[in-house]
Order: sequence, then C-alpha cells, then structure tokens
Amino acid sequence: MVKKEKNYPIYKDKHFTPICKGQPFKGNTINIIQKNDIKDKKHAELQIINTYYSGCVRQRYVNKDNKTYTIYHTFPQHTKWYNKKMTEINDSLHLVVPNSNIVIDCHEYGMTLKNEVEHEGMYFEGNIDNISRLKELSKLMKEFRKILKVNSKDDILSTVKGSKEVIGDDGNAYDAAHINFSKFFKLKGNK
Repeated sequence: MVKKEKNYPIYKDKHFTPICKGQPFKGNTINIIQKNDIKDKKHAELQIINTYYSGCVRQRYVNKDNKTYTIYHTFPQHTKWYNKKMTEINDSLHLVVPNSNIVIDCHEYGMTLKNEVEHEGMYFEGNIDNISRLKELSKLMKEFRKILKVNSKDDILSTVKGSKEVIGDDGNAYDAAHINFSKFFKLKGNK
C-alpha cells in the first residue's frame, strides 16, 4: 500500500483534496458536474464521479444540506455460472449488510454492491482513498460470489426472509428476495 504522507504530501492537509494529480491514470475517468437551482439559487450541487476498473465512486455535495453524499459501486463481470444460477433462482436477490449502508443486489443482468456514506460539509476523497475503499468492498463481494456459486438454488433460497421492494439505480421499483445476511454467510463456501 502506498504511504500517502511520503508520496503524496498534499494529503497531509485534511481540508484540501486533489481531484486529479497530473493526468488521469489508465482505467480512470473523472466527471465533474455542477448543478444550480435556476429559480431561487438556494440549491446547488457539485458532483465528482470517478470510474475505475474496480468500480465507480459518486461524490455529491449539496449546499442546501451542507453534506456530501458518497456512493461506492462495485459491479463484477458476470460469468456463465452466474447467468445459469440466476436463471435457476428466477428472482432478484437483495442483501443488506447489518450495521452498514452496504447492499448487494443480484439480477439476471448483473450484480452490484453499493455503499452509501454521508459526511458533514464538503468532503471529497481522492483517487487513493476511493480505490482503497473499493478494494475493501470487493473482498466482501468475492465472499458473496463464492457462496452464491457453490451452493444450490434451494440452499440459497432457504436464506430468504421475505420479499422487499427495491428502487434500482434507474429509479424504477421492483420486488426482490430479501436474503438474511447471517444465514447466507453460514452456507458452505465461506471459509
């Protein structure tokens, strides 16, 4: 792991975060979006969206709330075994990690892990911190995928504790099988 203080001395100042040092690196894109409320000019937003090979980080500062909302997304490529498994299950799966804002959703068309974090004031993180957090989240996703892969449809469905209406990233609502976290992670494959 890179020592921030040694290689990136600018990180010592917690009130200043560089968005991009030099040129964006391979696999990284950055979008900066400013949004103003035209009518009364009381509501404005500044968004920074970084994409990496391992996922996406969307940071949104809202001046009305004086808060920064950060959403981390990891979306691994789905494979033949995943397509076969989700066809067998024939339902979307939704798992909430207890005591966190981490959610894993599985659909026939893909799988995502989403983590929402809220900070007081304007608080944007740089590439090093974003990538570090995405790596942490990817470890959880790998454990989840391993359990999903090696267990039967019946074993997986035995961990469902009901149905839940979920709002997708596209804003549309759908029903998903709500998985019990502790039961799911007790299935074989989690060692």
